[in-house]
Amino acid sequence: MTGQLEIRFQSLGGCVIVRAAGELDVASAPSVRDHLIGHLCLGETALIVDLSRVTMVDTTGLGAVLAAGHETRESGGVLRVAGARPAVRQTLRAIDAAGVLVLHDDVSDALEAALEDAQASRSSRCDADGGHRLLGRGGRG
Repeated sequence: MTGQLEIRFQSLGGCVIVRAAGELDVASAPSVRDHLIGHLCLGETALIVDLSRVTMVDTTGLGAVLAAGHETRESGGVLRVAGARPAVRQTLRAIDAAGVLVLHDDVSDALEAALEDAQASRSSRCDADGGHRLLGRGGRG
C-alpha cells in the first residue's frame, strides 16, 4: 500500500524549493517528476528538493528525482537534494548520483550554495564581458 505525498513550492532568492512530505513511491513519483520538469519548462533551473519530511523513498521515487536531475543538468541548472535520510543519501552515493544531483544536509546549506553559484555565475559573465555592460555605447558612462 502506498501513502500520500504532499508537495509545496517556495521561491526564494531565484531558487525554487520543492518541499515534500510523506512517501515518495511508485504512486507519487510521476507527480514529483512532472512538477520538477514543469519548473524547468518555466526557465527555473535552480531547484532544491527538500526530503527532510519524506518518510519513505522507493526505487521509483529515487528514479523520479534522478530523472529530474538529468533534465535539470541538460537545462544548464542544478538539482540540489536537501535533508535526505541517511539511507537515501547512501543509496544516492552508491549509484553515483553526484554527476546529476548535489546533496546537502539541509535546505539552508542548499540555498546558500545555490546563491553562491548564482553570484559566481553573474561575476564570471561580467568578467567575460569586460565589465562593458555597465558602460554606455562607445565605452562612456
